[in-house]
Amino acid sequence: MKRAVLSVIAFFIFGMFSIAVAETVDDRYLNARLDVIHERLNAMDKALKLQAIEIERRLEALNQLRAEVVKDRGQFVKWEVYSSHNKEVDKLCNRVTAVETKIVTWMGALTFFFLAVQIVIKIWGHRTKN
Repeated sequence: MKRAVLSVIAFFIFGMFSIAVAETVDDRYLNARLDVIHERLNAMDKALKLQAIEIERRLEALNQLRAEVVKDRGQFVKWEVYSSHNKEVDKLCNRVTAVETKIVTWMGALTFFFLAVQIVIKIWGHRTKN
């Protein structure tokens, strides 16, 4: 019976020791895993900070581009202004075309008139000499 009690006590003590050793091993493993997780989190934080810096740089470049676009936009004429001025230019071109047509018509008529006068003078000039 003493042996059985000693066996039980030895088993209990050895079992407790193995549990303590197992807990120590588990604690070390968990601590190592936690260290890895902390390293990954720190790396992710660093990556996020770098991404934030990169995004800030890109946004700054986009803001500069926007400022240039707004500046360039001021150099162009708006469609409403262009359209109204274009209508006025078209009206003026139509008037000029009408005047040119009248001038060409009058020039043709005058040319024909003076040609006719010269022909008449030539014909009368020959008749009076005979």
